[in-house]
Amino acid sequence: MLHEPTAIHGSRTRIRYQVKLLYDVFVPTDFIFSVHAAETPHQRVLAESVALEPNVPYVVEREPAAGNRLLRTRSDGEYAVVEITDSGSAGCFP
Repeated sequence: MLHEPTAIHGSRTRIRYQVKLLYDVFVPTDFIFSVHAAETPHQRVLAESVALEPNVPYVVEREPAAGNRLLRTRSDGEYAVVEITDSGSAGCFP
């Protein structure tokens, strides 16, 4: 699709999504998920939530080169459920 950059300059787009991942875990396992919306000069995250089951610690790190955000966690047994809800990412800032 072709477009004129000046035609979209200053436009606003909002995206909402939900991700639910289910895993059977048989041994202690480290996870790195790339499911968060990136934060860039042209896109920002307005609101989001993260739920892990079982309730285990996690950290979200920003990858500096592209602005991608990675969720890191560890599961020690039986199963892992990761649910991420982004209730508003906005993009295309002037």
